[in-house]
Formats: sequence, structure tokens, C-alpha cells
Amino acid sequence: DGSDLNGKSILVWTEQGVGDQIMFASMLDDLLQMETNIITDCDIRLIPLFKRAFPKIQIFPRDNPPAQQLLDTNIDYQIPIGSLGRWLRPNQNDFKRKNQSYLQACPEKTSKLKTKYKKLAGNKPLIGISWKSRNQNFGEAKSTSLKLWTSILSRQDYFFINLQYGNVKHEVEEHISNKNDISIYLDNDIDSLENLDDFAAQIAALDLVISTSNATVHMAGALGKKVWNLLRYMPSWRWMLNKRDTLWYPSMKLFRQNRIGNWLSTFAEVELALDQHLNDDSLNN
Repeated sequence: DGSDLNGKSILVWTEQGVGDQIMFASMLDDLLQMETNIITDCDIRLIPLFKRAFPKIQIFPRDNPPAQQLLDTNIDYQIPIGSLGRWLRPNQNDFKRKNQSYLQACPEKTSKLKTKYKKLAGNKPLIGISWKSRNQNFGEAKSTSLKLWTSILSRQDYFFINLQYGNVKHEVEEHISNKNDISIYLDNDIDSLENLDDFAAQIAALDLVISTSNATVHMAGALGKKVWNLLRYMPSWRWMLNKRDTLWYPSMKLFRQNRIGNWLSTFAEVELALDQHLNDDSLNN
């Protein structure tokens, strides 16, 4: 309610999916600067990442019923995590941060994966791709078919790695069968749906992520990884309209449909951007 939080305790509870929890967690550092004791919950798969990023915050897995610590009557205040924006992001200037990232992948895991992928790719830049969303309301409109990626995946100057969560092995194998010029590396050691700490390390090991709007773009943005987010014509409120960048993630670039359901022009823009990045060598810097 705008009260002074100095020396007080506040419960910040999550109410949405993994992507939203990651995005709104960008405001927790602002809350810490108010010298308040923060207790929060999150999807159990995010616990390792959040504890690494926010060691001064008490973090519990979101469950039903909630952990007893979340029900402590001595807690002074409570707020859903998405509502923090009313107080901490009232205008665009409040989004400016000194650092590109606020989550950190495990350094050891990241190093091992980067070494592994570089050995497979040679000198080619490492690009992770994800092409669909599991969102029950808008997932279909936000998703693409793997067929639309054919021209991009045919490029021999990049090494493509699967970041699509869920069991997509059959879908990938079916798409690349009889196509000698297309390759997508599936790392069977990474469970990108259940082990998000491993997934974060996988993303951190790459040079670029290209994905439709799903939890993958949020993870990449929070890690400060260069990420290209492919958006439907009428996207979620967070991406606004007509902008190429986003207030939430400084390392993210937005590629938009020019009309409802048309991904062809979007992928054409991505191809042009890949040409530019290959020429200026920015993915290798």
C-alpha cells in the first residue's frame, strides 16, 4: 500500500507460470534495496536459480497447501509478485538497470556445456532454437511449425541446438529426415522441462537464442543472453506494440508478425539479421 518497508517483512507470492515468475523476479533486487526481509515462493524448478540469484531472500517452493513459513502471522505485508510493478516500475526510467542479467546459471555446468558444444560445432556460432508454447490460452497463436524454420536451419554457418522443452525428438527427426543440409542437435543430457538449472546453463553456453514467445525467451533474457523473440501480431501486453526492444530484457530483440498468422515475413527478417550478425562477427564477441 506504499508503506515504508524498512525493517519490515513482506511475503511476495507468485501466481503465474514459469515465464512470468522469471520476468517479475527482476523487481526483487529493487525490493531488497528497501532494507526489508523478503519471503517468496516460486515453481520448485526455479529454486536453484532463484537461491543463487537472491541469497538474501527466503525462498520456498510453491505448493498447495503452502509452506508453513509463508503463513507466518508475524509477516508484516504481502503482495502478489506481478503487483510489484505498480510500486517499482511506474514509468520507463524505473526499468533501467546497470546489469543486463539478474539470474545466473551454474558456472561449472555452463563451462562444461560450452566446451562440449564448441567441440561439436567447430568455429560456428552456437544458436539455440525453440518454436512453440504450451500456454493453454494462446499457445497455438504463439507457436510455429518446425517447417517454417527450414531456411534458417539450412544455413551451414551456424550450429543449431534444440531448446524446445518437452519430448520433441520425433518431431525433429521427422523434419530433418531426407534433408541432408539440415541439422538440429538434441542434447539428451538436458531436460529443459523439468531441470531448469541445467536448462539455464545450456542457454548460457550459447551465443544466441531464437525462439517464439515462451519460457525460453524469459530465461534467456534474465540471464542476459542475446535473444531474438518471435512475436504473433497481437502479442502479450509485456512486449507492447511496434517496439524492437523490450523494457524487461535489455539483451532481447523483438521480431513481429506483420499481420495475423503470417510468420513468413518474420522469418525473412530473422534471416537478414543472421546475415548481418555473421558479417559483423558480433556473435563471436
